[in-house]
Amino acid sequence: KEELEELEMLRAETEEWQGVVIEIAGLIDLIQGGNLKARASTEEFSGMNGEMLAGVNDLLDAICAPFEVAIENLDKLAKGDIPDTLEQTFTGDFARLIDSLNGCIASLNQIQDDLMNTVALQTSGSVGARCAADSHDGIYRELTQGINEALDAISLPVFDAIALLKEYS
Repeated sequence: KEELEELEMLRAETEEWQGVVIEIAGLIDLIQGGNLKARASTEEFSGMNGEMLAGVNDLLDAICAPFEVAIENLDKLAKGDIPDTLEQTFTGDFARLIDSLNGCIASLNQIQDDLMNTVALQTSGSVGARCAADSHDGIYRELTQGINEALDAISLPVFDAIALLKEYS
């Protein structure tokens, strides 16, 4: 009788372990399919098996949280809405992800401030006002240099015409 009980216990443990393996395999499929919100179901597992699946869920939470923050804010950027600097605290490689995103936000805020300042100066009559292209990097520098060149292409002929009219008057 004791041997039968032990065998029954072993069978039950084996079935539960197989259930854990199936649960993890299903979770892997969902995550690989891009469902970062998927989590293992822990309710039907007891003891160490339930704790192990809860640990897998905790691991996924730790991995996915910085990606969720990045996705949310990249979505805002894609729509032309510059988010505030991200205040969430992550460590290691996750901190690099958030720091890089904060760098993008800072660069976009800087170029926005520069462009808006130039527009304000131009519309208030300071037609010689230009963007501070040297304060930007990469494509942002090229963009502000291009804006400055466009402003020059418009204003320099006007300045030349004014000087010529002054000369003839």
